[in-house]
Amino acid sequence: MFWKRGSLRPFLLGCALLFLGSGHSEKAVAAHFENHQSVEYIVEQGDTLSSIAQRYFDRISDMEAIAKRAGVSLSQPLHAGFHLNIPKAFLRREISTAVVSHISGPVTLFIHGKRGCLQQGQPVTEQMTIETGSSGFVTLLLPDGSHVSMPSMSQITITRLRKVALTGAVERSFKLEAGHVRVHATPLFRSDSYFHIATPSSLTAVRGTDFRVHYIENSKTHKKENIVEVLEGLVTTDNHKIVYAVPGGYGTNSIEKLDFPLNTPPSPSNRLTILRDAEPDIFLSKMPTASVYHAELSKDPDFSDLLSESWLDNTDVKLQGLGDGHYYLRLSAVDNHDLEGEEKVFPIDHKTGHLEASAYSFSEGAVFQWKIPDNEVVISRLQVVASKISETAIPIVDQLGGKTGLVKISSLPEGDYSWRIIAAWPAGGQIILPFRKLHISGNNPMKKNE
Repeated sequence: MFWKRGSLRPFLLGCALLFLGSGHSEKAVAAHFENHQSVEYIVEQGDTLSSIAQRYFDRISDMEAIAKRAGVSLSQPLHAGFHLNIPKAFLRREISTAVVSHISGPVTLFIHGKRGCLQQGQPVTEQMTIETGSSGFVTLLLPDGSHVSMPSMSQITITRLRKVALTGAVERSFKLEAGHVRVHATPLFRSDSYFHIATPSSLTAVRGTDFRVHYIENSKTHKKENIVEVLEGLVTTDNHKIVYAVPGGYGTNSIEKLDFPLNTPPSPSNRLTILRDAEPDIFLSKMPTASVYHAELSKDPDFSDLLSESWLDNTDVKLQGLGDGHYYLRLSAVDNHDLEGEEKVFPIDHKTGHLEASAYSFSEGAVFQWKIPDNEVVISRLQVVASKISETAIPIVDQLGGKTGLVKISSLPEGDYSWRIIAAWPAGGQIILPFRKLHISGNNPMKKNE
């Protein structure tokens, strides 16, 4: 089927993915797989209808229907190699669990409406609801290695998490009731397996991909909107009964009912190697198509151990409370279709640097002194500006130094000055102190900096 950029791609029933429209309940979704498929079982030596039913059936009484379908009596011995056609609806489903592989910040667990605790390593299963507060993050690890990650201010309910006896097919459904969810799904090779992310008005189906689903308020219309962004692979989705596929690198929203190419990710304008500031600022390259910038910080490259995230209307990413260690920064930008774009990950090392500095005036000028306690090589720089604080003013003093410095400047005219110390590590990272004010007056023999 021919399609072009920006057009809807109708979903073909003959392809590997299967999608059920948003009007279907979870029971209807499961019923589709149960009622439209059967499995063929080859009898092994010693099998009886009773033993087969005990191992694989949900109800022992269903073996009567199997006997009638196969044209054998319940008392008739089964011969090895005999073929039995078993409706999938008869097979027992074992409820499985996911494991909380990461949790941080305020997170609440609800079991049948009752509030409970959620901890690292705890198993979770069907009919449990997880809600993240501000700065709360959770990642669930499924048995096959798939991940479901929830950032802050989100709510998700596990509606179905089962494994089918005999076939090993998996049935997974989650309902996103608020906020965002990020899914990295291991490919499902069985046609009777499924993985769904539902919102109150839509259903997204996937067989193996990396994608995001949002159920948020539209920034322009202030109405609830379903947003799907596919980073890798292919998902099918339904926006108001229009069923179509969204490939990697594209996204769609329920307002415009079209798919759009995702924005390229922003890049830091400053070099990211080793950060030394206690609370570093990272400035991003400005993108004309970006309305919001998204920054996530994690301890692992898969971002299952998420530490913080920020949604910014400017290009200044502030990293607060950063201890010494190795981190990963993931950046993306939201466009005017409310679609979050593609991502790029930057590794970061943080080594806290210390810089002590002071200055005082005397009748003939000023004295500046500083100290940088560090075992590594450090290059320091003193800058003095003959005006109020200004990043663009030309310094009247711009002097290089080392880990310690003591500079006496004589014959400075009376007036207001601004000064700062910059420390740079050749191995990576720098600290730029904010400008400080210093007033020089011949009437005051000694005045310390503010």
